[in-house]
Amino acid sequence: MMMIVVHLLVPTAVIKARGTIESNKISNDQAAVIEPAGVPHFDAIFDHTFFCLFPPSWRRLWATRTAALIKPGGMLITLMGPLTMHRGGPQFSASVELYRPLLKDEFDETRKW
Repeated sequence: MMMIVVHLLVPTAVIKARGTIESNKISNDQAAVIEPAGVPHFDAIFDHTFFCLFPPSWRRLWATRTAALIKPGGMLITLMGPLTMHRGGPQFSASVELYRPLLKDEFDETRKW
């Protein structure tokens, strides 16, 4: 059985995701990035452009909460985007230079491939 942690901010998206999860018999553990208490710890988290949804003032919290969800020695894999410097959002700008200072205290290293 697969477990998916769904990080969703829009109520209609939560409803749609629940329907998809139930129809595919997937176990769901819904969690908000702001309040992850009671959520299990994971070996790895794959962040597919989730970071860019948050305004810059929330990004430190994103880094802290994401790190709290990962087991010691675990891994954060993040797909960055959009890699353009622009104003406004969502999607807000993202770059290695924006991620690195937020993750350096919580993770041993960050890499750019």
